[in-house]
Amino acid sequence: MLFLLQGDEFDRETLEANYAFYNRHTDLSHGSSLGPAIHAILAARLGRVEEAYEHFRRAAEIDMKDLRGNTRDGIHGAAAGGVWQALAFGFAGLRVGPEKWTVEARLPPSWRRMSLQFNHRGRRQTVEIGPRRPARRSGDARAIRAFVFDLDGVLTDTAEHHYFAWKKLADDEGIPFTREENEALRGVSRRESLRLLLKGRTVSEEEAGELMARKNAHYLASIREVTASDLLPGVEGLLNEIRTSGMRIAVASSSKNAAQVIGALGLREQIDVLCDGSSVEQPKPAPDLFLEAARRLGVSPRECVAVEDAAAGIEAARRAGMRTVGIGPAARVGEADLVLPGLDGMRLETILRALT
Repeated sequence: MLFLLQGDEFDRETLEANYAFYNRHTDLSHGSSLGPAIHAILAARLGRVEEAYEHFRRAAEIDMKDLRGNTRDGIHGAAAGGVWQALAFGFAGLRVGPEKWTVEARLPPSWRRMSLQFNHRGRRQTVEIGPRRPARRSGDARAIRAFVFDLDGVLTDTAEHHYFAWKKLADDEGIPFTREENEALRGVSRRESLRLLLKGRTVSEEEAGELMARKNAHYLASIREVTASDLLPGVEGLLNEIRTSGMRIAVASSSKNAAQVIGALGLREQIDVLCDGSSVEQPKPAPDLFLEAARRLGVSPRECVAVEDAAAGIEAARRAGMRTVGIGPAARVGEADLVLPGLDGMRLETILRALT
């Protein structure tokens, strides 16, 4: 069991010697029902595929053939779980880490193909292995067909404009509002942002509409001077690489002013699809905005990479089934598949390699 759980901590010679010793001395017929599966995993990892298959059959047949004569009292749960682990961690060679997973398959000669599924970081993963088809994850670099970008804080820094607009509204209403509190509004709808800003103060929907209109007027006034020079470093080059590669590009922003900002930035020709706060009813962290972007792009969400700078956006994209790139500190976007401080100097190839 130690070598199964901590096998990467030992060299091959040590693993070989211990496997040989315990394979001779362990009672695999009447001892622990988990024993055959553990031996199958270790034998497969050591390249002893035929031995691994014999151990695997012994584990599977404990209940299928009632090898121990007591299946009538209930199946052997440890053996049943061990059979799946022998398939995944033995023959498929699955290794799972906190950030990524890999496979190194060693199938028995008589097996034509193998497929298994598991969850990693909250997302369903699929491994398919065949004689002419190496193990792959469902959605490797070749399967990525589109990038879906958030707008504020990713393509341009309109966050500062939003802060000053909310700040002016708060000042007019006599409500204290700090930059730290503004961080909680990243990726959040305008209505939810207003609720947070009011800090428990109750207003009617009519009053809420008037307050949001005032905030939006402040915001629109502040972005009139936005130009292509306000693109964040690295954005233009990355968008060009994505388009040259043949992939599609969408913007999925909770802002209802996204179209104006995209136009001011000179990005209309670069963007295939724009989904803004008016496109769906449920804002982030609901997945609706990203699902709608994928639908309009004509691709599966699993074929998309979402680039976000807000925790709510990362959650929404993950719930949609997309791979995620988080822009900003790990404390904010650490749930993303890949965390970057920014896009400055970032190449498409680098991002794809890191995600796969």
